[in-house]
Amino acid sequence: MTSLARAEGSFEILFEDQAKEYMELYSKQNKKSWMSDETSLNHLKEYFKGKYLSEITAEQIEKYKAKRKADLARPSLDKSKQTPSKLISPGND
Repeated sequence: MTSLARAEGSFEILFEDQAKEYMELYSKQNKKSWMSDETSLNHLKEYFKGKYLSEITAEQIEKYKAKRKADLARPSLDKSKQTPSKLISPGND
């Protein structure tokens, strides 16, 4: 069950709930590399925990990428940058 909140006449979803739904309904069902998505999402969920998707700004995403860049080799960073866009638009393979 997802955590939904009523905000200005629409429903919102927490990042971690959308991530879980993405993994269950898209990644695990359609991708051989779903375990890589899961690893990337674990880092993302830790960083964006408790935030609704509508609250996440481009600036916050850039701060996340800068933080992860210090910890990751370049190929892993590129993969972790792809995952958020797939989470929001899973039909864009």
